[in-house]
Amino acid sequence: MQSWAEQYLNHLDENAGVEPEFFRVSEPDVFPPVTIVTYRGVPEDGLISSFTLGLSAVAHPDWKFGRPELCISVESQDLAWGLAIGEMAYKLRGKGPFCYGEIIRFGTPISKESEMSAFFIFAPSIMDKELSEVQLPDWKVNIAQMYPIYLGEVDLIERIGLQDFFLNKKIDFYNVKREDVSKRT
Repeated sequence: MQSWAEQYLNHLDENAGVEPEFFRVSEPDVFPPVTIVTYRGVPEDGLISSFTLGLSAVAHPDWKFGRPELCISVESQDLAWGLAIGEMAYKLRGKGPFCYGEIIRFGTPISKESEMSAFFIFAPSIMDKELSEVQLPDWKVNIAQMYPIYLGEVDLIERIGLQDFFLNKKIDFYNVKREDVSKRT
């Protein structure tokens, strides 16, 4: 019988259609580990998509109907984007709920190619709802997407609300070099 991790990875692999790369984020003696699973060219050429493996393995009291694993998808080839969500998952698992609408400040620029230094969590834009839910033997994984944002956009979100910010058709959330929209308003 396959472990929960193998079942989750099989789900990701079947839907990605390309071979993944694996990057352990947690310390070697930590179990269960936190690993980043990265697919290049997914969901399309020029993008890199990364998923956490291990966040859902540690319970949190707010998780009633499922446990999150995180993903990020950006127009970049810099592995720092995926490693950043892995670092957040590792440092905050068991402590943070990783709920839709939550904003997480990374503290420094996530990558050398952008000044973005925070994330908001929301429904995945790279997969249908059915694909973002993975039933495992002991729990259900709900994949949540981390969207990188500028620090100034955190205040903007707090003023106008996440829904208005997220539904702004002028913002390309895959583009890590996009304009900081907080500077427009």
